[in-house]
Amino acid sequence: ALPDGDLAPALRGPPFSVARALRCWLDIAGAVAQANDMELIHCDVNPWNMLISDGKPTPAPSEVASGETSNGPAACLVDWACARGPNEAARDLPFKKRGDFQPPELLEGRVGPCTDTFGCASTLLWILVKRTRKGLAAELAAGPAALTEHFASAVEEGVSSSTLSTSQSYKEVLTKLAQACCLGMAELWQTRCGLGELCDLVHEALVSVDEIANELGVAALRNGSLQLQSREDQNDKL
Repeated sequence: ALPDGDLAPALRGPPFSVARALRCWLDIAGAVAQANDMELIHCDVNPWNMLISDGKPTPAPSEVASGETSNGPAACLVDWACARGPNEAARDLPFKKRGDFQPPELLEGRVGPCTDTFGCASTLLWILVKRTRKGLAAELAAGPAALTEHFASAVEEGVSSSTLSTSQSYKEVLTKLAQACCLGMAELWQTRCGLGELCDLVHEALVSVDEIANELGVAALRNGSLQLQSREDQNDKL
């Protein structure tokens, strides 16, 4: 199913609200996981290929579970032209050099489910803070703690009230998201987590975001006005 409303690439615009970013990401990760189960590797998961609904406020997980919200996915993944089966060589893919959303093994002629894990994790990083692996190379290399600190700084800059950014529960959400990005973007495919583990971390983060919003009464957390803002220029060159 396609999302309702007009669609635009996730590459455009400012960072999303946390809740909307996670829900949209889970939609495309679900599509990738389903394809991987059928032994099809997308090979080019990136924000250009992630089309987002122009959208209404993001429903909370509790609303999704109860059926009180409706309408199909919030995002879809397009451009499957580079898709390969697990036994097909990637050497004929049209990539002359490694992009910000591609794992190193892709240019070595190898593809597998972990190829798409890297693309999904890189896309998650982008839709949260509009940064790429190059822009946050030091934090990614240092590990989840360093990336969590960057996320926390972004939240503090994007929220007028300090209530949310000082919430211990919210810091735990940021830690889960940092873990997801670091585990999914490991340079060596042998050490990269699977897409299932990545989705579990993101889903747990989304449920926690909903719980925090309900506890603190922060409607903006779900409806789009709270954003993870990067400290530096949002127009990273890819």
